[in-house]
This record gives sequence, C-alpha cells and structure tokens, in this order.
Amino acid sequence: AESKMLHETSQPTSPPRIAIVGMSCRFAGGASSPSNLWKILVQGKDCTSDMPTDRWNTEAFYYGGKDPQNKVGTFSVKRGAFLPNIKGFDPSFFGISPREAKHLDPQQRLLLELAVESFEDAGIPDSVYKGSETGCYVGLMNHDYMSLQTRDSMTSHTSPGSATSIAANR
Repeated sequence: AESKMLHETSQPTSPPRIAIVGMSCRFAGGASSPSNLWKILVQGKDCTSDMPTDRWNTEAFYYGGKDPQNKVGTFSVKRGAFLPNIKGFDPSFFGISPREAKHLDPQQRLLLELAVESFEDAGIPDSVYKGSETGCYVGLMNHDYMSLQTRDSMTSHTSPGSATSIAANR
C-alpha cells in the first residue's frame, strides 16, 4: 500500500528537452561534415591510412617485434586515423596573431573552426552570439602538441596555446 501511495502522489517528471540546432565535425577519411560522416558510416568505409610522413618518422619509432608494449619509445602499428590538413588555419579570422597561432594546439584550432561551422549550420549569424551569454562546454585531452613545442623552445604563447583548461574560452 505504501508504494501505491507514493506512486499516486508523485508527479511524473518529463526529461529535459535538448535541441541540437547546428552541428559540425572532423573525422579521418574525409568526414568534414555530419552528412559526409553519415555517408562514410553507411558505406562502412575504413578511414585509417598509413601514418603521414609529415607527422613523424614511422620507421624510427616502429617496433613490430614480440611484446612491443615493453619497448619504451616505440609503437607497434603503422596505420591510424588522421585528420587531413591540420596546419590549415586562418588565425586572423579569430583575432589571433600569426605568432600566437604557431603555438596553438591543433585541438584548439579545430575547436574554433567547428564552433563557427556549428553556428553557421544552425543559421545563427555571429552578430547574435558574439558578446552574448552563450555557454560552451568542451572536452579535450592530451598534451602532445605542447610536448613537441617544448623540445625546441617556449614562448609566452606556449602554455595558453596548449592548455586544455582554457579552450572553451577561446
């Protein structure tokens, strides 16, 4: 009787409503839009490729021997899923100097580009969201780009260009 009483007096709650009004994406294999991604998924396309030579010297780090996990500083694969043209970025569009852009992690570059594309996809002009109280929630990981930069030198742009904690503020 107690559970029936609780059920009768409790108000049914409806789940919060969420509207996705704009989308953008970048995935390996040419998925540079949600429609391209869908085509690739429907086709069952393999979007992996050999590691690009402009990213690192595969042969210098490849170890295909027994138990490669215990061979420090190596990897055991020669293929991966890579985004094309990670260096293509227009910093002036975002009010970023070329000097700072040089130290900007590709994750932050992509985040900026995809945010703009999402608003464009939604049909929302930048005059509506610039300076508005719009929330931005972002998840990033890894600091490989910072590791690459600090091998040679550091500048005042190195930390903010690689800090995942401030990416949403960009």
